[in-house]
Amino acid sequence: MVGMASYRAAPGIYCALLLCLDFLMVSSQSPTVAPSPTTTPSAPVTAPPSPAALPPPAIVPAPAPAAKPQPQVVDMIEALRDAGQFGAIAGLLDGLQMKNLTPMTTWLLPNDEAFSGTSYPKNVTKFIDYHVIRQLLPYSRLSTLSVGTRLPTFLGSETVVVTSNLRFNYSLDNAMIVVPDLYSDSTVAVHGINSVLNDYLFNEGVSAPSPGESPSGVPTAGPPSPPSSSSSPTTPGESNPITLPAAAPTLSTSTSLPVSFGLILIVAMLIV
Repeated sequence: MVGMASYRAAPGIYCALLLCLDFLMVSSQSPTVAPSPTTTPSAPVTAPPSPAALPPPAIVPAPAPAAKPQPQVVDMIEALRDAGQFGAIAGLLDGLQMKNLTPMTTWLLPNDEAFSGTSYPKNVTKFIDYHVIRQLLPYSRLSTLSVGTRLPTFLGSETVVVTSNLRFNYSLDNAMIVVPDLYSDSTVAVHGINSVLNDYLFNEGVSAPSPGESPSGVPTAGPPSPPSSSSSPTTPGESNPITLPAAAPTLSTSTSLPVSFGLILIVAMLIV
């Protein structure tokens, strides 16, 4: 009887041993964690100051009203527009927001046809200064000057020269006066001419304009440059740092699952 009891108790002992062995095998296998990718450190975030630390808003005085141009400036620009063929130069002068005109001066202003094939000057100050003579010369006085007479301009020491004094072809720097006394008063005279003045042609020591730029700072018109493929090209080393999220730990269960399933199956067979 004792031997039979021992024989019957043996399966229970074997099952307990097998369960303990299975438990030890499963617990001995630690979970395998996938390495997280290297993250690029981001810039430290500075907290904004609290509302209490901000200084009170300063009282900003109202801006002073802009000075209005003198009536002489308005009258000259209106005379250019009323002439019907000087809209381009009128717009250029209007954009300068001039407040007054230098007294005792003569302005030689190109008509719209003179700007065909060109665009507005890059250096507006240089362009205007070479087209203004430092003397008051209404056409009645200007037309009496002989060929070769040099007249000082506001562009440094450069001068314009009388190149023709014919009755119907009075020209300075080869630009013919087409509308004499377009505007005139006691201190300013304005004459319309048919081309842009070429400062480098009649002044020694003045270099010719660079390619793509016509005399007196007026760039010649050309096809627009093609748009760039990217409005903000990426330069190596200047891209924004990107932090990749860490991957979740991955458990390796390829070995423990088959072993556990096999032990459970053996225990079930012994019990039956």
